Amino acid sequence: NHNGHKGFGFMIFSHSRAILRLKSYYGIQNPSGRDISKKVKESLRIANFNPNNITMTKLFTLITLCCSLSLGLLAQSPDEKDVAAAVESLRKAMVEANKSNLEKLTAEALSYGHSSGKIEDKAAFVEGIVSGKSDFVTIQLSDQTIKIVGNTAIVRHKLSAETNNEGKPGTANLGVLLIWQKQQGQWKLLARQATKL
Repeated sequence: NHNGHKGFGFMIFSHSRAILRLKSYYGIQNPSGRDISKKVKESLRIANFNPNNITMTKLFTLITLCCSLSLGLLAQSPDEKDVAAAVESLRKAMVEANKSNLEKLTAEALSYGHSSGKIEDKAAFVEGIVSGKSDFVTIQLSDQTIKIVGNTAIVRHKLSAETNNEGKPGTANLGVLLIWQKQQGQWKLLARQATKL
């Protein structure tokens, strides 16, 4: 039936266009380590998705959305996934002040730049975290991007944190650039520079 095929094709086109508009407006894309669950929930809310009142149209839209997100996740290369994991391990090590993990994740030639302009080498960076001079109570990362260039990874993200530097409570909102280098099969932090937002 020509009209039936035409109608079905129009439905696919319409819903594909709707998904693209959702992706464009809500920023659903390859996460490179970022948490996209909030965006997914918000997109479903905007689409008036109700699990107790599912129509074929809404089901089709939901399936298309899930497929789009899955393809974005699969688009990450192995190196991008490894770098994202290294960034997360560093975040945890900084909050936990774990000296062993901080040393494992950083290169011997580390250049660690603070938003104040202060520059530290590896020893000073690790000592500052472990001693409590730079005490991160919490660290949240957002808007992260990862670009692999050979054995180097360029990472950018926003950092929001609660701090307790030398016993003084505070907060930090920073834009951060990280340079990671693959050394003997392991990603190591080679350089970092932060700027206040």
